[in-house]
Amino acid sequence: MLNMMRRIDMKTSLLLVVLAVSLSVLASLVFFWFFNINTVYDVKMFSMDLTVMSTMGFHVGDDAIHFGHIPPGGGGMKEMHIEVGKRRTVVWIEAEGNISEWISISENDFVVEPFSNKSIEVFVNVPDDAPLNTYYEGNITVLLKNAL
Repeated sequence: MLNMMRRIDMKTSLLLVVLAVSLSVLASLVFFWFFNINTVYDVKMFSMDLTVMSTMGFHVGDDAIHFGHIPPGGGGMKEMHIEVGKRRTVVWIEAEGNISEWISISENDFVVEPFSNKSIEVFVNVPDDAPLNTYYEGNITVLLKNAL
């Protein structure tokens, strides 16, 4: 009887050890997966600006996103090209600055497959009541995150 209880205790102990190891491995995999998926691996920031004027004007420089001169009630569009390397990437874009409320983006929070690219449009719409001869600026921030 005592021998049988020792066998049961050994089987129970072995089962508990196997269960503990299995749970540790599973927890490690979940931890790695969660933090790998949500890791931002690159951040790009681009300046943008415009001047509210009574006539249209454009700026062709490539050092920033220049919308040029736009009249009240007018708008403009610039194209951005996003290229990724070997990682499947989630792209998140946000606008900041005193121009940000006028900015809209054609597509956001999207996936780009490895070694491919995607073009999106950045639009600005100046309100009808925007004061003339006023300079507005801000930034477009592009976050690149690991995707599944």
